[in-house]
Amino acid sequence: MIVATILSGNSSAIVAEAVHSVLQHVDLVLLIDTGITDDTLEVAERIAGEKFRCEVFPWQNDFAAARNFSLAAAAKHGGTWALTVDTDERVHFPGYLDCESLRQELDSRPEVLVWLVPAEAGDYTKERLIRVPATLEWHGPTHEAFVGVEEQQRQVLTGCSFWELAKSAEDFERKLLRDRSILERQCELQPDDGRWWYYLGQTHEGLHDLPAAIAAFRRCGEVDAWQEEAAWAYFKAASCLSQLERHREAIECCALGMTHDNSLAELPWLAAFSCQRLGENRKAEWWAEMAILLGNYEGLEAGASRVGFRHLPAWYEGPFDVLRVALAELGDERGAASAELNHNRALQRRLDYTAALKNAVSANAELQIS
Repeated sequence: MIVATILSGNSSAIVAEAVHSVLQHVDLVLLIDTGITDDTLEVAERIAGEKFRCEVFPWQNDFAAARNFSLAAAAKHGGTWALTVDTDERVHFPGYLDCESLRQELDSRPEVLVWLVPAEAGDYTKERLIRVPATLEWHGPTHEAFVGVEEQQRQVLTGCSFWELAKSAEDFERKLLRDRSILERQCELQPDDGRWWYYLGQTHEGLHDLPAAIAAFRRCGEVDAWQEEAAWAYFKAASCLSQLERHREAIECCALGMTHDNSLAELPWLAAFSCQRLGENRKAEWWAEMAILLGNYEGLEAGASRVGFRHLPAWYEGPFDVLRVALAELGDERGAASAELNHNRALQRRLDYTAALKNAVSANAELQIS
């Protein structure tokens, strides 16, 4: 059985669409009541009908504790897979006609404990389907992680995607301030866990405190055992440095990132951009050529082997954008013209790639309505 688990407080205005988005592809919809006082339960039950179930979990300001409770509750109700969807999230399954076809795909790889689902924009994946009863746990009061999963036990599930409702500016700032307090505490408690430093950096960046963000991202890169995340943290530090026009330091961060994972096209792309801004066009050319070799400008699925975040322009048109300017400044008109042509082609391929994801979601939504 596939059991959708939905953590919910007072969410009557948005819970219906969350339930609708998964209803045809799950056996049960299990709402986890974390302190509901409005009619959220009634709305969800009206949509889910006979598939509706509810469990109560008193809120403890700890998302990992709530997620782990959800996994245990899904197993209690007979689940073999727990699908995580929050009330502000929508999951779509254009590659699967119904619950049975999805179940067959999930069960086709006995070694897989966690299936990741890509975001609609294609820029990252998220743990969505976990085999239960779970042998591992979520950790962390916010930006929680399902830890201990080995590479072969975690796979990306193609044929589906998700997206999140946009928060208002006030709600977003409130969330960031809440997260900053929690993450600062986590960094004190677990200073050698790069994950908390990374999300602290992301939170500072969202609050427009770029110097604090740079320091946190650098700390993540120094201590993180997950090489891909360490490299990405250095990319994020370099991005903040670039915004502050500190391009020499940005190049240094890109180079440091590549010592952790040299497969990220984002790193040489940003180094190329920083060299260009410094007027070092020959170096910009060399970095851009490296980014092109790592990228997917031929229209492949960007970063197919990547688990974490992606900056898609760096995989497609970004390096050519730098290259066309650098070559023009170097007097290579023919090379600049070629880079211009490749830039336009790569840009169109990226737009086609993201449009295909959105079209698949739209087609699935129309199927559900019909």
